[in-house]
Amino acid sequence: MNISICDKDVLYSYLSKIGYSGLDVIFNEFNEREYILSAEYTEYIKEKYEKITKSGLVVSQTHLTYYPGHLELIGNGTYQDFEDYMLPMFIKEIELTKVMNCKVCVIHLYFEKDKTASREGNVKLLSKLLPYAEKNDVVIAIENIYGNNYADIHLTTKEDLMFYVEFFKSKFLGICLDTGHSVILKQDPVKLFEEIKDHIVALHLHTTVENVDLHAIPYTVSYCERIDWDNLYRQIRSSNYSGPLNFELMPPDNLSEEAKKAYYLFVYETAKSIANKN
Repeated sequence: MNISICDKDVLYSYLSKIGYSGLDVIFNEFNEREYILSAEYTEYIKEKYEKITKSGLVVSQTHLTYYPGHLELIGNGTYQDFEDYMLPMFIKEIELTKVMNCKVCVIHLYFEKDKTASREGNVKLLSKLLPYAEKNDVVIAIENIYGNNYADIHLTTKEDLMFYVEFFKSKFLGICLDTGHSVILKQDPVKLFEEIKDHIVALHLHTTVENVDLHAIPYTVSYCERIDWDNLYRQIRSSNYSGPLNFELMPPDNLSEEAKKAYYLFVYETAKSIANKN
């Protein structure tokens, strides 16, 4: 059973010792664009990757920079504004994904209120990114995401996500299923997994409640839990999905190092308990 988790620098060796197999490396934030595009950032990523491999972990997926929290539009809100700002970073980060010997990068796509305009923009975007994905042997995974005030922005349903998969029919384009994002929009992530399972190349596993993005450990919302984790795991096992169980969580920043170790051990044991039951 391969289990990965969001990148946490100081705990690499400990995560490997527990039993984690890999990390989801999240690239720097949108307001650090010039740094991301610099040679200095390339060296930083190479050094990070060296630390990861020395600890016995791999990079199981990367997460391309998103603008900010995929909740706001850039500049005047036009597709061209988005492309001018984000495309150079996306290309660089696909190349850095290759540097880390990783095969999958997750992307938050462009959006407008109008579905047709959103799709037209994203077709332009992906048309420019897919040649770089192919060149670097990296699969771009479209994540199901929400918008400002947890609104639907045409990137949440089977129809939304499959539109791009079916349009491009490329082995370098797939889907990242984020379980929490499904719940936020009052959807069932197990049902969504069943509908798109043949095209899922990455997972973001976490729990939450409607209209709040908690990124919490499975079951820790107690009686408010909306995800049938046993059924989801059975669906994953019976599908063609071959990637790790990747937990995208948000431990409190003010935890001591020992408390963080306990947190990540609890996550790992929770994952094992789900797997062992099924």
